[in-house]
Parts: sequence; C-alpha cells; structure tokens
Amino acid sequence: MTLLPFCWPRASAPLSTALFISCVSVTLSGEASPAPEAARENLELMLYAGGGKQPHTEHQKNTAVGIDLHVYRHIFTEKQSLFIGTGVAQLTSNTDEHKRMLAFSIYPQLNLALPKLGNSQPYFYVRTLGPTYLSETQLGERRQANHFVFQSQLGLGIYFGTGNRWLANIAYRHYSNARLGSPNDGIDALVLLTLGGRI
Repeated sequence: MTLLPFCWPRASAPLSTALFISCVSVTLSGEASPAPEAARENLELMLYAGGGKQPHTEHQKNTAVGIDLHVYRHIFTEKQSLFIGTGVAQLTSNTDEHKRMLAFSIYPQLNLALPKLGNSQPYFYVRTLGPTYLSETQLGERRQANHFVFQSQLGLGIYFGTGNRWLANIAYRHYSNARLGSPNDGIDALVLLTLGGRI
C-alpha cells in the first residue's frame, strides 16, 4: 500500500524537500506488523516556543508559543508512525500594528525513525495540510485572504527517558492558504523548541 496523504502542490520553497520525502518515499508494505494496542492509545502533550525573522520582510520578527496534543497514533512499521494532532498557538510580531493572532489547528504528522542513539530514538517528522483557523487575517506585514489556512511543519526530534516517554524537538512552522486565495503571504516561525511527553 502506498501512503501519499499529505502532498501539497505548489508548496513554499523551504518545505519542498521535506514534502517530496513525505509524498514519494513513504511506501508501506501491506504486510507490516500491526502496532500493539497500547502504543496506539498513547497521547502526547507538547509545549513549544520560538520564532525568528519573517522571511521576505525587512524588519518583521515573529514569535510563537503554544500547545499541541497528539490524540491518535498508528505505527505502520518500526520506522514509520502516523499521528493525528490538534493545537493552539499564539503568534506575535514586533510591528506597530496587527501584532497578535491565535491559530487553531488539526494536523496529520508523519514520523520517520532515525538510527538509535543508545536507548533514545531520534526521528524526522513532517506535517502538511493541517487545517487551521486564524483569529486575524494579518500578522504584521503578512496578510491572508481569509481566516482559513493550512499549517505545515518539519523538524527533528528525539524520544528519551524510561520507555522513551519524553520528547524534545526543533522545528520550522509555516502557515498559508496553499494559493487558494489572494493575498497569501506566508506566516512563519523559523525555530520552535518543543518539550513534551506521552501521557
């Protein structure tokens, strides 16, 4: 069975490579061993903060803080796991106007396990086409056609601790409407640091 759930035509340049990986290289065998039921029932709660300069602007810098919750986990193989999550973020800018918005998202996330480091499990992950509602249509200089956009994110993380219960990751996040409307100025948080764990 071939899994191509998150392909995003015309994705922004910083995400193109990761989206290509998630859309082309994730081919799953129909004979993969099913995950233990206990693993599927684990929830993951994550807190994050970060930001950075907004690309394609002169002076705008964005910050983001928020919380994500993975409500479903399905392990296809030892290397590939699918999560369904939801989250809320507060985005702020250093501009004089349009300084703050909230973003409410639902998203799929694909984790690809990397070689282990001792008992810890590093991973690469990608999110695409995560439906998102923005409380405002403008953050600083960046404008969206309406309140409905998509969240995309890619990052590197690691599970660690007893039973690999805890996690930490670093990521880049992007919001835009996939050119479904104009204007479509992307809103970005260049570096997000996340800490969380399975509950």
